[in-house]
Amino acid sequence: MLSLNADSILNLMISADSLNIVNLQYHTSFPGHDPFNEQEPYIPGVRVLYYGLSDVPYAILNGGTRNTHQFDFINMEPDANIMYLESLLDSKYEILIQSWIDGNSLNVGTEIHAMDSLPASELTIHVVVLERKITGVTGGNGETTFNNVVKTMLPDAAGTTLYKAWTRGETRTVYNSWNMEHVYDPDELRVFSFIQDESTHEIYQAAISAIGDLTGTDDEMTGKVPGNPFTVFPNPASERIFVRFDKPVADDVNIELYNNLGGLVYSGQISAGDEETEISAADFHDGLYLVRATSGKKMLGIRKLTIIR
Repeated sequence: MLSLNADSILNLMISADSLNIVNLQYHTSFPGHDPFNEQEPYIPGVRVLYYGLSDVPYAILNGGTRNTHQFDFINMEPDANIMYLESLLDSKYEILIQSWIDGNSLNVGTEIHAMDSLPASELTIHVVVLERKITGVTGGNGETTFNNVVKTMLPDAAGTTLYKAWTRGETRTVYNSWNMEHVYDPDELRVFSFIQDESTHEIYQAAISAIGDLTGTDDEMTGKVPGNPFTVFPNPASERIFVRFDKPVADDVNIELYNNLGGLVYSGQISAGDEETEISAADFHDGLYLVRATSGKKMLGIRKLTIIR
């Protein structure tokens, strides 16, 4: 019953301030049977060890960096005022998320922008796939509606760790994919990305996004998606690559190519009033690439590109 009460408290808080609060539900193997833990036992187990938890329910705010950010629902319950104050703090980073489905594979690009010059530190970029609402499943305590169930973390529970200093405006992008399984309703899937300090556990920034396209159409594979009208061709490419919009762009558009390790290998631009750019593929190795188009801080889309000679 304690878990039911905890869920009720959190759900009320989130419904009252859904723009500032995101609730990740890790389903553990204790104290009793949990159907979602049977589907994915590894991720919750690693996060339990990371935070040193011995009992549930337990809620952690902003990495649990303070005693007032840890809630056992017996001695302390979550405080909406504390959550609100945390949301007002200026962040050191910005996050942009782009996701799309290709067949049964969910692909995610998480882009990190440094808002200022920052000293070297060990940071981890975590990418979480969650299902916002699941019904028709009965938990060990009789609960039948579950919110924000963590399905997986990408590439795994350890995330992608960077140890580096940042310059103001510097950007890093991490790409991950997940072979979808145990999904009850694809329309309820969301991608949640956050940056966490490995020394303090503090979370510096977080963002949540709906999946960009759940249809996995053939158009997406060739680089053209309704509502995001640009095409990458030929695909596969060997000598030249063209990126073309359906009509002249109103503002300058940045075109970037990333290899399958997330490394930036090309950066160019389509100027306002133009609709196409040509890229030489001579210096690129055979393999899978991602073509990203942005205008200012707005993400226009990501397309897959294969280079074969």
